[in-house]
Parts: sequence; C-alpha cells; structure tokens
Amino acid sequence: EVVDSDRIIELPLNGRNPLQLQYLVAGSGARAAQDQAQNESVSINGSRTNSNNYMLDGGDNHDPYFNTPSIFPTPDALQEFSIQTNAYSADRGRNAGAFMNAVTKSGTNVFHGSLFEFARNEIFNARNFFANAVPPYKRHQFGGTTGGPVKKDRSFFFLSYQRTTQRSRPGSVTTTVLTPDQRKGDFSASGKALKDPAGGNFPNAVIPASRLHPAAQKFLEAFVPLPNRPGGLLSLASQETIDDDQFLVKGDHRVSNANQLSGRLLYNFNNRNEVTGNLPGFFAAIEYTNWSLAVTDTHIFSPTV
Repeated sequence: EVVDSDRIIELPLNGRNPLQLQYLVAGSGARAAQDQAQNESVSINGSRTNSNNYMLDGGDNHDPYFNTPSIFPTPDALQEFSIQTNAYSADRGRNAGAFMNAVTKSGTNVFHGSLFEFARNEIFNARNFFANAVPPYKRHQFGGTTGGPVKKDRSFFFLSYQRTTQRSRPGSVTTTVLTPDQRKGDFSASGKALKDPAGGNFPNAVIPASRLHPAAQKFLEAFVPLPNRPGGLLSLASQETIDDDQFLVKGDHRVSNANQLSGRLLYNFNNRNEVTGNLPGFFAAIEYTNWSLAVTDTHIFSPTV
C-alpha cells in the first residue's frame, strides 16, 4: 500500500508521526510501547514488533539498539509512505516483518511553502474521574517547509523544520501513599493485623517508634507527598517534558536527461524526561541525536540498462 502526500498530511496522525500510518494496513496487530526507544513498533501479520524493516529514501532508518524505527520526517516533508507486508521483491530484506519505506519531497520549478502550528492545552480537556483537577498539559508543534528551484529545470532545493515542546501529558498519575498516621507507624485504621518481621504481629497494628528507621523517615519527608484524595490516594500530573527539534534539507540536480543526483540530510534532537514510577520528580532522562544522510545517483546508460 502506498500512502501519498495528501493523505499523509490530511489524516489525523497522533503527534504528527508518519509511522501511525502503519496501523492502517491489514494485518497490523499488537503494538510495542516506545519506552526508551525512539518510536513505537507494531506486529504485522504475527511477526515480532522488532522484526520490521524501515527505510528512508532507500537508506536504513533503524534505531540500532532496539531494532525499532528511528525518527521519520514530519508529514509535511514526505512525498509518500509505502508499506509491504508480504511477497517482497529481491531488493527487500533484513527482517522478516513488514517493509516500510518513506520518500521525502523535492523542490520543483515553482516556489512552495507552508507554516503550521498544532497546539494542545489543558483548558480544552475534561477532568479525569480520579483526578482532583484537570492536570496541566501543554504541547506545541510548529514549523514550516519551503522548496523551489535553484536553477530552473536543473537544480532544486527543499527545506523542512519542526519543533515540538511538551510539558506533562494528558491524564493524571494516581498512586497509594502512606497517610500521616501510617508514617508514624499507626496502621490500626486498616482493621487488619500487621505482621512483625521478627515474629508475631504488632499490637494494635502499630509499629513502635523505635522500629522506624530514620533513613526511611527522611526519604518519606523528602520524596513522598501526603495523599490528596480519600483512601490514601495521591493524584498528580505526570510532569513529563519533551523538547524536540527536526531539520531536513534536500537537494536535487539534473546533470543530464540520463543522470540525476539527489542528496538528503535529516537532523533530529530529542530530549525527554519520562515518568518511570508513581512519585513526582522521578524521571528517566532520555536523549537522542540523529543524523541521517542519503545520496542517490540515478543514471540511465541506455533504454535497457
């Protein structure tokens, strides 16, 4: 299946990620979360989620550590996105799953350009049932493209830029924390017996103050907030942050009717603080810098070669 530029731009892609298009093909099944990789991955026709083959302008476009897709250009910078799920030709391979190849746009004899911004904000969101309020969430994606001739009918250029910033994420994080009484060792409100590691149960489900370790008490004071909902529940915003910059430049030169040169450079920098647990302030700091270069020389030696 080939998805052209009009559908790439007009279809609602979550996060403006062209790889969302792979979920539309027949045979697309379970997804693997992004976690510390650069992109989600998907199982096609029962293959493993890390068994697909991804290419950009005919060049490899993998995250080599996780064997998952690397960053792809913005939808505005893509000419088409093709997906093959079986019966590959001889020039396809590497992995047993689906084969996905994206092709970037080129300049033409006419100057074209675009500007865009996509914004999401908590003022448009409804309150989650388990949250005290609508958690803060701000996401902005903005940038633009431009392309045109350097020399008419001979040389062309295309440029694309996008910046993404995100503070927190939709929904809230809810966890169970110790109440003020429980911090003091008093678990009598639970109505259950409290086992003593040394044997038996603590009388009245109360741990003596002498058995409370000072280091644990200090940790609770510094890092674990008190509950803000009934039942010892703590509801908070994720506090996740994302800063992402992507820049693409492409040049095409027609040497002759039989020879054409093309070069494309994609740069991406992504800095993400991802929530790793249910306590505020604990993050995995994930940072990626990608450089992707593709150079193509197409030469026609004769009508048959």
